[in-house]
Amino acid sequence: MKKKIIIVEGNKPLLILDNKKSYFVESGRVDIFLVRIEKGEAVGSRNFLFSVDADDIVLGADFAGVAKIKGIKEQYGYFMVGTTDTKVSEHSTTDFIKEYKDKVDEFIFNVSEFRPNATMESSKLKVGTTHKLSAGAMFRAN
Repeated sequence: MKKKIIIVEGNKPLLILDNKKSYFVESGRVDIFLVRIEKGEAVGSRNFLFSVDADDIVLGADFAGVAKIKGIKEQYGYFMVGTTDTKVSEHSTTDFIKEYKDKVDEFIFNVSEFRPNATMESSKLKVGTTHKLSAGAMFRAN
């Protein structure tokens, strides 16, 4: 599987705007934020979503498609910020899903519903809460 290594640190964040690419955290740790996009750039506040450690994954997401379906005018994306010496490898999502199936299932389980709004709070999973996935499935954090 062909991969491109990218250094992602506090002063070198990575903006993720589509679902064509996915990422494997080779070393370090990344925090994932939801950000509003204007003219291809992140603007406004960062809304923390979750953290990902080395040997785990981040799937790209098609926020433009979701926004269009839900009638949302603003564009959103993931903003990946790493700790010092963090490296991620970038992959085609199609190949990535085949290679990391178990990690993909875990990632989907650990990400809650996309809910853009100005007062978004952290969507980090809390024990005992139930979450609706975008496909309509439900899961409960235990």
